Amino acid sequence: MSTTAKDGATGSADAVQDTKQNIFSLGVHPELDVATLYRPVMVTVMVDSPPQEYQAPKGQRSSISLPDVPHWVFEVYIGWLYTQRLVLAPTLESGHASASLRQGSVSVIEDQSVFDDTFTTPRDGNGNPAMDVQCSAPDKKDASTWPWQQLVELYIFGDQYDTRTFRTSVIEAIQVKAFQTQPHKYSAPDLHSMKLVFTGLPPESPLYRLFFELLTWDRRPMQDAAAYATLPAEVLAASWLRLQQIRDHDNCGVCTDIPKHCRIKECTACAKLVNCGDPCHGSLTAPMYDTDVHEYHEHESKEETELCERRWRVIVQDRWPRKEGDSDDHSSEAPGG
Repeated sequence: MSTTAKDGATGSADAVQDTKQNIFSLGVHPELDVATLYRPVMVTVMVDSPPQEYQAPKGQRSSISLPDVPHWVFEVYIGWLYTQRLVLAPTLESGHASASLRQGSVSVIEDQSVFDDTFTTPRDGNGNPAMDVQCSAPDKKDASTWPWQQLVELYIFGDQYDTRTFRTSVIEAIQVKAFQTQPHKYSAPDLHSMKLVFTGLPPESPLYRLFFELLTWDRRPMQDAAAYATLPAEVLAASWLRLQQIRDHDNCGVCTDIPKHCRIKECTACAKLVNCGDPCHGSLTAPMYDTDVHEYHEHESKEETELCERRWRVIVQDRWPRKEGDSDDHSSEAPGG
């Protein structure tokens, strides 16, 4: 069984249809706390096929149990329904992730809540490695400070129960964590968290595509070669092919005037430096997260996209501050600039 959010004006997913006549309860385990939802938002319950509108008999309370969802994930999700913000669940304030979250027969979560500074870090706006930050106490109101694994768990939940706006909230926090330069710089997602994404999400998933780009562009296998062997073979093969394409382009003998490791975001920008003439240049010179942050967001209308663009401009100002003497263009500091 899965629930599909009907995103309305509030962007919420699961609640009651009628607060007086149809109180709706949602719980993760019969023996654990059950959330009683009062906001008037429709819920669709898909039991096999086709999907059916779920409505309780008049005057009765109805409930759905989600036995495979970790309790802390459920708490974060319920909080998000009412506030549209990700707030760390009380059960996780000690910094520990849940023991398991299952996707079919694949166990995708283990306890790993401490950052590992042995992994290659993302590059900052100048192409230099960003410094890893050890966080002993994540800010419960700032999801970008939470461990990678917790963010992955939340996104997989949003995919499993198909709540689009919740997924977007989570992936925005992931993008901020991966690329911000202040107040902290974090290491790239660890290989364990990447494995959870590659085994728990379909290849077309935005988070799958983002982590694939991070794997290809911002990690160096010589530092943890053995750990790479734990990743799915198809992911390693696709990443290797992508790297060969990038290397072939770098060695084309034409773009010799472009500084090494320079990421050109547009062919027009490349043309200003050198007449490359390579038709594949635009797709190979920069990862997607450097060119369009909204590529990983699931907007369904022009209005949604414009609202997201305005919100992201504020995020960039806070997390990717301009240095003295920089132009108004944030492209040298923030992804998607």
